[in-house]
Amino acid sequence: MHLKQIYHLFQNVLAGSYVNFAICEYYNDSIFTITSKQVLSSIIECNSQELRSYAKVNRRAHTLILQYMQDHIKVLFLKFEPNFIEQILMVLLNAMSDPLFEVQTDSVGALNIFNEFVHEHINMKSTPKHAELIHNVRSFF
Repeated sequence: MHLKQIYHLFQNVLAGSYVNFAICEYYNDSIFTITSKQVLSSIIECNSQELRSYAKVNRRAHTLILQYMQDHIKVLFLKFEPNFIEQILMVLLNAMSDPLFEVQTDSVGALNIFNEFVHEHINMKSTPKHAELIHNVRSFF
């Protein structure tokens, strides 16, 4: 499978509505977390200069991060280490100087979602239902 096809497939799986991943979490099935980490790790580990040489793949990778932030940002704070979150943020920060305007826009959008989420949860009163999420956000900040 071509790299472009792989990102397209994972973009549809992670950002799409094919599987109700909340059910997986309810039954302690970590497949969504594992898949997410593998896909995001593949983006983190790419050399940004090399990725930029493949404009369509570059765009898809950053669109995937944007969609992940839109749909699954809670998973970042509940299932991933702070260092991993920092690496994703570094990818987004580096992409702000990308030659493609669309990559810049996706990166800024993802960072905006991240910042709004953190701001909202830092100021949120801790409840038993959201205690772990709020604690993790505050610890990260």
